[in-house]
Amino acid sequence: MACSIEDRYGREITNLRFSLTQACNLDCIYCHNEGENGDRCSQITQQQIVEAVKLGNKYGIEKVKLSGGEPLLRPDLTTIIKKISPYLKDLSLTTNAILLPQKIDELYKAGLNRVNISLDSLNPSTYRDLTGGGNLKKALKGIDAAEQSDLYPVKINTVLLNTLNTNEIKEFINYAKNKDIILQFIEYHDTNTLQDQENYSQYHYNIDPIEKQLKNQADQIETRRMHHRKKYYIDNAEIEVVRPMHNTEFCENCTRLRVTSCGEFKPCLMREDNHIPFKKDMEKALLKAINQREPYF
Repeated sequence: MACSIEDRYGREITNLRFSLTQACNLDCIYCHNEGENGDRCSQITQQQIVEAVKLGNKYGIEKVKLSGGEPLLRPDLTTIIKKISPYLKDLSLTTNAILLPQKIDELYKAGLNRVNISLDSLNPSTYRDLTGGGNLKKALKGIDAAEQSDLYPVKINTVLLNTLNTNEIKEFINYAKNKDIILQFIEYHDTNTLQDQENYSQYHYNIDPIEKQLKNQADQIETRRMHHRKKYYIDNAEIEVVRPMHNTEFCENCTRLRVTSCGEFKPCLMREDNHIPFKKDMEKALLKAINQREPYF
């Protein structure tokens, strides 16, 4: 039987988040590349991913999220999912959904459970500007494909950006009312790079008024264990508010360890100075990374 493992602050590690590639078919203005610095490196191999999942399973880690870049750009994605899914209770994927309609059936059959889809505007022109040329129609087709599939739940990640998409909040809520999705409004945050700090000062949006509005409109309110997020039910819409910035509860309830596309354990999204390569001794690196985890806020 697998044993659970905790860091020095008593936080149990229950899930791994893999960045499978730095490559992406979009160029979103706020993208933090999963906290990676963009250096060229040897991309994490399929064998390393499988080995890390098996090792995590030994320590009771049974949840994995596959991210990028855009993970659908990895030609071996379906094979990766097929190989790691037997060791997991929950396997999810983050994507911009552009390529999802062509691949969704094979991903589900391989063992994928659910998806998180980035969608930061419902206006074609704004979407194109935010994503560096993305096609909103293709993204919406990807969301429709996910909604109609057996993947569940389908979550939509909407990063609120001051002056860019905050005028669409009502439209997003109405969109969620007519879809079998969970809408997540996410507070924009930086990862301490100079570009992120400049973008943060320009685009950060105080999410307090939005949450107050949701609270007043909600038919029901729940508090999730994950970071103590609030979930608001409004008519048929299910909406969550995600606050990573200056949120002690976000860190206090963090159960995730990241794995970079270069094959390193990354104890904290917000830091780039404590990556631990695992090519020589993966188990030793895993235990060291867990021991180095500490709350950022």
